[in-house]
Amino acid sequence: MNSENPNFFASRHAERSFGSSPAHEYPGLTEKGVESAREQASIITGIIKDAPERGVIALCGVSEAPRTRSTAKVYTETVEREITRQGIDCFPIDESGLRFENGPTAELDEVSNSAKQHPDSKIFFSMPLFIKQFKIGGDRWQNEDGSWASEYAEHLFKNANFDIQKIVEQLNKDYRIGIEGAINPEDLAKEQLVGIKRLQEFISKIFPGRDIVVGFVGHSPNLEILAQYLAKGEETGLQVAFPETGIMQVNFSDDHADIKLPEQAI
Repeated sequence: MNSENPNFFASRHAERSFGSSPAHEYPGLTEKGVESAREQASIITGIIKDAPERGVIALCGVSEAPRTRSTAKVYTETVEREITRQGIDCFPIDESGLRFENGPTAELDEVSNSAKQHPDSKIFFSMPLFIKQFKIGGDRWQNEDGSWASEYAEHLFKNANFDIQKIVEQLNKDYRIGIEGAINPEDLAKEQLVGIKRLQEFISKIFPGRDIVVGFVGHSPNLEILAQYLAKGEETGLQVAFPETGIMQVNFSDDHADIKLPEQAI
């Protein structure tokens, strides 16, 4: 792990269901969203395959919105199937066996002990966490019930016809000229980076002595803002690319790393 800058992957949540979700197992997502998340999970499988020996790939960041947790759940199920199908030397640990009946410390000790039983294998650890101290995500735009967080947010999204790039461009303009309710994009980007670093430190304590790559599922405007902020850094060596993949990958240790922006999904 780079102590100065975090290496991570991030995904926008899959297509959101407004109202009751037709995909009952995955609250907040449409059936199309579930299917697209299954397809995009191949990116995470690739990250696992490319990880160093004994590396830990931890899909552990979500916001409080159900759609982000459901997207992480689809990724986890699909990736675990692919690990088995492809015969990848990777030991999966997910939250399905963690009940926290004896408190989180005891459960996380059990996770650490399980990893020690597989000292030479990679680890895929999926335990979607929304912990306020991480501050990854947090929907600045809409409340959990789907209502708008502010009049400004409603106008911003609707006037841009829910086009993510237009939303972010307008937000930047609005903040510069001091429109009431406009959020400072730089502050939002930095807040996400702080959360990612804290998440890495937390995971490193569970899996000491291993290389850590963390992943999280967030919200479209937030990740667009984060990607633009990173691309402006003169010392990062990062460039923005716009492929058809749904997951953004950032590696600060590679002189030619790309920020790969996901598809747009509200």
